[in-house]
Amino acid sequence: MLKKIRTIMKPGGFVVLEEPDFTSTMLLNAAGDAAHQRVNEAICRMFTNAGLDPGYGIGLPCKVAEAGLHIV
Repeated sequence: MLKKIRTIMKPGGFVVLEEPDFTSTMLLNAAGDAAHQRVNEAICRMFTNAGLDPGYGIGLPCKVAEAGLHIV
């Protein structure tokens, strides 16, 4: 998809991408809040059960660069 976006963008054009990384929210739960942990685990299961990667967002910058797009 990223390579396709690159081929159809006008010169000087911008694309805004946003993709969450639900795997890193564990780090934000320093107090060990059990409710927060259960919600996060449920979200990760939902993504995994749908065949999606709940941590996709963490690797998105590399995928953008590999597609030949410049990150601003």
